[in-house]
Order: sequence, then C-alpha cells, then structure tokens
Amino acid sequence: MKKIFSYSVVTVLLFCMLLFMGSYMAVVSLVGTITPLKTNFLYVGVDNPIRLTTNELNPKSLIVKSSGISSVMKDTLGVDLYKVRINEVGTTTISVGVRSDKVFKTLFTQDFNVIALPDPVVYFGANKGDVIIASEELISTSALICRIENIDLECLFDIQSFTLSVNREGNWYDYEGQGKYLSAQMKEELLRAVSGSRIFIHDVHVKGCDGQQRILPGLSLKVR
Repeated sequence: MKKIFSYSVVTVLLFCMLLFMGSYMAVVSLVGTITPLKTNFLYVGVDNPIRLTTNELNPKSLIVKSSGISSVMKDTLGVDLYKVRINEVGTTTISVGVRSDKVFKTLFTQDFNVIALPDPVVYFGANKGDVIIASEELISTSALICRIENIDLECLFDIQSFTLSVNREGNWYDYEGQGKYLSAQMKEELLRAVSGSRIFIHDVHVKGCDGQQRILPGLSLKVR
C-alpha cells in the first residue's frame, strides 16, 4: 500500500513538472526581441531597419505590425530583417504574431520612442559653418550638399533654393539660386572674389526624406 501511494505521489509530481515545463517552454517559444539596427529609437518619416529575434521555429510565418500611421516592410537582406516607417512623433508599438484562421494572433509586443530627424548640415564642397576657403576651391565648387551628420541612415535632402550674398566694394549683392547648383551669375561673382572677400550662403530651403520642409542657416566663406 505504501509503495502504491509512493508511486502515485511520484507520478503526480512528474506530471506536474512536465506540465510546468511544457507551459514554460510554450511561454519561452513566444518570447522575442525587436532591435533597431541604427539607434535605440526610431526616426519619423524614414525606413528604420530592425532585427527580429525570436524562438519561433519558422520566422517566415511571423507577421510584424506597428501601431498608428505606419508601415512595415520585409527587408530582402535577411529573413529576420524588417524596415519600419513611422509617420508621427511619439511612441509606437510593434507587434509580432501569426495568422491563425484568418485572425492575427499577437505573440509579443515592444514599444519604441519615435523622434524627429535632426536638421541636416549644408556643405559647400567639403566646407561647413564659418570657414576660410582657398580661391581655387571656391571657384571649382558648383553645388551645395546637404546631409545629416552622425546618423547612419539613408536620408536624402533635396535643396530647393538658397541665397548667395557677396560683399563687393562695400556693397552687398544677393543672388537667388534654384536647386543645389550655383547659377551663372553666382559663379561670375565668385570669380571676382579676392583675398578677404566674404561670401554668405543662407536661407537654404530643403525637403527631407521625411517629407518635412526646412530652412537652414547655411554657411559663411572667407577667401584666403
């Protein structure tokens, strides 16, 4: 009788352990993480690359969604890579799940802060800010460049217009440029520049990959 009782207790304990382990494994199988590949947060209006890490046996069966006005695309570079584009600053929730009987079943979620892109920097050749420039470089440069610094994201900025101001013999001359290229009049003025001449590029209107219009301060050049 004692042996039967002992066997029964052992059987029940083993059953409970297996049940617990099964439940634990079921929970573990649904655990995953979403990792932005560039920063610890997401930028609004751009394709943010993310990596999905999960114990799901078939990652191809997973569906990734994000809350709010947003979109998620599969990245062809890897089965665990995605691109998320968020159109609002704030917080977004990325959900990972599967389709079961035509119903989306959430396995896990993760929240991310979404921030605006910083303003890009205007370059004249390799120069930015307040710089001294050689006359040879001044006349050989034909276009402005605009890019974000210290962020490894593919984001192009379209320069729509800018103003170039030149001080010649105590008088200021302003020239309006369309696009990123210097006009013929601008190039003629730069050819007249001598040592000590000051050239200002300002009111640079740009449109970013996030769809936002910006007016940037530009830069100041002094001929060596």
